[in-house]
Amino acid sequence: MDFNMLRYFVTVADEGSISRAAEVLFLSQPSLSQQIQRLEKEMNTRLFLREARGVALTPAGHIFLRYARSVLEQTANLKAELSFLGEEITGETRIAAESLSTPLARLYCDFHRRHPHAQADFVHLNSVPAPEIVVTTNVLDRLVWSGRELLHEELMIALNTGHPLARRTGLSLEELKDEVFIFSQNREVDRLVTRYCAAAGFVPKVAMECYSMHTVMALVSEGVGVAVLPVYWGAYKPDNVVLLPVSGVDFYRTVYLYHPRSAQHSRVARAFEEFIMQNIHTLHEKKA
Repeated sequence: MDFNMLRYFVTVADEGSISRAAEVLFLSQPSLSQQIQRLEKEMNTRLFLREARGVALTPAGHIFLRYARSVLEQTANLKAELSFLGEEITGETRIAAESLSTPLARLYCDFHRRHPHAQADFVHLNSVPAPEIVVTTNVLDRLVWSGRELLHEELMIALNTGHPLARRTGLSLEELKDEVFIFSQNREVDRLVTRYCAAAGFVPKVAMECYSMHTVMALVSEGVGVAVLPVYWGAYKPDNVVLLPVSGVDFYRTVYLYHPRSAQHSRVARAFEEFIMQNIHTLHEKKA
C-alpha cells in the first residue's frame, strides 16, 4: 500500500462513485477499480459496497477512511513544513474569492499566523493587476488560467428552527414548492436551484436576492424564507437555523482553484495555494 492508493480510496469515498473519482484523478475507471480491489485484498476486507448508483462505505471502510485521511493530512503537513524549513515567506499576493470568501479569509488568517510577513489583498476577479489566486465555481478559460478542482460540496436547505419542516432529517425539493426562497446572488447556485426546482415541477418564488451569504443567513434566522447554502455555512449559522440535505437528487456544486498561466506565480501565492489544498477539509469545522 502506498500514498497514492490512500488518495484513490479517499477520492472514491468522497465522490461516492468510481467513475466520478476516476475523472477527478485523471485515471481510467478500470484502472481505479483495480486499485481499489487491490487495496481491499491487501486489507483482507471489503471497504466498499457496490450499488446501482455508485459505491458506499462498509463499516470497515468508514474506519479505514478515518485513518487514510489522517495519514494523508499528516504527510501533507510534513512536506509543507520541510519545504519551508528555515525559509521565511515574505511578500504580497492578490486573491479573488468569488466562492468560499468567508472560510478562505479564515484559512488566510491561519496561514498568516504561520507566516506573519506574508500579505494578501482580497480583490475582484477582473481587478488590474490580475489576482494570483482565484477561487470560484465558474469554469475559467483554460488558456488563460491553470486550475484544479478544490472541492465538490453539497448544497443544503437552510430553515429557521421554527419552520414546520425543520425537524426533518432531509427534504425533497417537491416539499418546498410553496416556500419563499432567498437567493444569494451566487449565479451558479441560483441556476442550480432553479434547474432542480423546474425538474421537481415548480418555479421557486424568490422573495429577495442578497449579495452577502451572511445576510441570507440572517433573513433565514428571522423566518423570512428558506435558502440554499453550501454545507460549509454550517460552521457559521446561528443556533436557530438548521441545514437539511436534499433527497432524490445530487445537489452539489464544484469549486475550483486557479492561478494565471501567463504571470509568474509568487512564492506567497504558491505557499498559500498549497496551504488551501492541505487545509480545505477544515472548512466544515465549527469556530468558537
